[in-house]
Amino acid sequence: MNRKASAEATIIYLALFFVFTILMLSVIKASRQESETLITRESCGKSVERMDAFNRFGIPTSDTGLNCPVVVIKINNNDNEKNKEKIADGMYNCAKQFKRGEVELFSHDGVYCNVCYTFDIQAKEPITGFQKYIFEERIEHEPDKPTYYEYLQGFRSEGATLRKRAGQY
Repeated sequence: MNRKASAEATIIYLALFFVFTILMLSVIKASRQESETLITRESCGKSVERMDAFNRFGIPTSDTGLNCPVVVIKINNNDNEKNKEKIADGMYNCAKQFKRGEVELFSHDGVYCNVCYTFDIQAKEPITGFQKYIFEERIEHEPDKPTYYEYLQGFRSEGATLRKRAGQY
C-alpha cells in the first residue's frame, strides 16, 4: 500500500472513530435521565421497604430514613401520547415505590407526603386528554393489566367502568 492510500485509510478510520464517539456520547446523554430516574426509584423503594420492616418489628422510624428525592422529568416532546404516558408512568411509579400507601412507614401518627416527581413541561402544545388516558390505558407489565386509574385507586370500580362507557370522562 502506498503512503497516500495509507493516509486516506487513516483519515477514514479517524473520521469513523469520531462519528462513533459522537453517537455514543449522544446516546449516553439521552439515557442519563432515564438511568438516574431508575436508580432513584429503586433506592426509594428499598428505603420504603426498610422503613416498613422497622415498623413491623417495633423499631422507631422518622421521615429522615426515607431516601426519596424529587426527580425532575423533562417533557419537551410534542407527541401528546408520549407526554401523557410519561406523566402517567410517573404517577404509577410513585404509587408503586410507596407500596400504594399500604405500608406503615412511620412510628408516629400523622399525615405524610412525599413529592416523587416534578414535570418540567416544555412542549409547544398543551397536553390534552390526560384524564381519559389514565382511565383507558392499561399498565401492561402489571399482572392484572389494570388501567392507570385502577392501579392508583387500588381497586376496580364497576361505577367507574359504567361512567367510562357512558362517555362521562
